[in-house]
Amino acid sequence: MSSLFAPSSASSASGPMPPAWLDTLRPDDRLAAAAYENSPAPLRALLKSAIALYFQLWGETPSETAHSVRNAAAGFAWERAEGPVSWTLAVMDPAYASPARLLAALMPAVLAGVEMILLVWPDKPPAPVQSVALDLAGLENRYVMPSAGDSAPTVTDLIRELTAQGEGRLLLFPTERSRFSPLFQAVRETARALRVRLWQDRPAPCIALIADGADSAGEAALRDRLQWAHGDAVVQVVSPGKRPGRNDFAACCTARPAAFEEPAAAYAPLLLGPGMEACWVHEGLSPRFFRLARHAIRLYPDKEFS
Repeated sequence: MSSLFAPSSASSASGPMPPAWLDTLRPDDRLAAAAYENSPAPLRALLKSAIALYFQLWGETPSETAHSVRNAAAGFAWERAEGPVSWTLAVMDPAYASPARLLAALMPAVLAGVEMILLVWPDKPPAPVQSVALDLAGLENRYVMPSAGDSAPTVTDLIRELTAQGEGRLLLFPTERSRFSPLFQAVRETARALRVRLWQDRPAPCIALIADGADSAGEAALRDRLQWAHGDAVVQVVSPGKRPGRNDFAACCTARPAAFEEPAAAYAPLLLGPGMEACWVHEGLSPRFFRLARHAIRLYPDKEFS
């Protein structure tokens, strides 16, 4: 059965390609290798657990799916086809410090089947924790671009070139200090002008660590793991008698099994247990954000109008 519409550029034989000039802007591979080797294996294991969770949570989506109905009695034919966007571009502050939230935003694009995922940093190479997370996710299209210049292409130039190849998505990872910088402002304005859908991380979330002080060494280790995975987060210790409210905390972490049996409204939106400190779920950001759906509707059998 032939499709009722032309396939998207994301599913074409050749597929989208990064601009050739980007190759000259790749950071030194030795920086990423050193970052990986210098990161403690137990902390890398936390990120691996997070990636495994995302595969379980969402699974891998086929590149292209289609569902069709042809109903002669009703007199119509209908088809819904779905596929990944042509590209995703992540723009990151080099000082962005949360490998956990970075993976939670990028893995949905991977699982949605996006073939071209590009990662760019203004002026400086990424922080080591970013490199470790990206290595574990298998994302290698990394570039350091000038934030401004008279002749060199900028991030906004790249967005325009990518948009010419098809529909895409933008992900922004600023710090609290850079979220309103000229660069991120320019990217947001360009996205608005080109009608590119954009998602932006919220820096410095508040995370509650529920602890009663009975195991000070264990609680200190738990806090250290949280701080490594969410480097810019504000981690606040809360006694078990208090429930971290949804309006005050983005997440909470506890080793108390009973907390996981309580109603959803009892705690912050995200509740983490030991061993899952590097997990995160961005509300509203799933593989669906990186997918396009098209509907085709026609009369059936075909009718001609005079």
